[in-house]
Amino acid sequence: MRVRHWLLETLKGLADGTVKPEPQNHEGATFAPLLDREDGRMDFAARTSHELYNRWRGFQPWPGAFTTLDGKKLIVHCMSAAEGPSLSALGLIEPGLIHVENHRLFAACAGESWLELIEVQLEGKKRLAAAEFLRGTPRAQKRAARLTAMQTISHARKAAFQILMAVERGQAHSDDLLRGKAVDALSAPDRNLATALVLGVLRWQIRLDHQLQALLKRPNAKLDPEILIALRLGAFQLLHLDRIPARAAIDESVELAKQAGHRFASEW
Repeated sequence: MRVRHWLLETLKGLADGTVKPEPQNHEGATFAPLLDREDGRMDFAARTSHELYNRWRGFQPWPGAFTTLDGKKLIVHCMSAAEGPSLSALGLIEPGLIHVENHRLFAACAGESWLELIEVQLEGKKRLAAAEFLRGTPRAQKRAARLTAMQTISHARKAAFQILMAVERGQAHSDDLLRGKAVDALSAPDRNLATALVLGVLRWQIRLDHQLQALLKRPNAKLDPEILIALRLGAFQLLHLDRIPARAAIDESVELAKQAGHRFASEW
């Protein structure tokens, strides 16, 4: 209705001369790129709820918006940026984590924002309102249930991993890297988490290595550096960061090692 009103007002203004057309500045004009199916993939760690909502509106009817739940594609047919005191009270939540409240489905996004998923469709299933979906999908209501963009790694963990690798190789000091451009480019929550991860792993490194050694099949010294750094990151989060879900800490640590070239990292 709003679009119709604006259109009618604009046509009326053009007719009576109150709206003055302005020629386009061709020097500042750009071509819009062709859309790809992957443009519809929702990245909760990189975008706020309003950004994801606006992309979904612009990507109708194709490519739409989709994510994954437990490895299965989840299409989001209807959504809305959400606000409220009950959501704000949850504090800093890992992007992608699900929160269920009064039969409504919310997903945490970047910038401590929330997105309400109003109508969804799980791979191989029919399109459902959130309340119906929750009744038929118990795993979506688990405390650590998480939506992912197909094995993505949060910007904070990726930055922490790269910094710790550089320190391990003696390439730079952690303080210098934490003040570098790569960390400055992160959002405030990601910057805080990356800093906490780097400083925490370095502070507790001896204890972490001792605890890891008791669980590993081979000595720490014989592990590739990428595997060892990923294990330290995961162990530090599990032992010292209570607000980080165990699943997020484990899954992303394994993925860090895999992306570094170790396909069988989950065996460690």
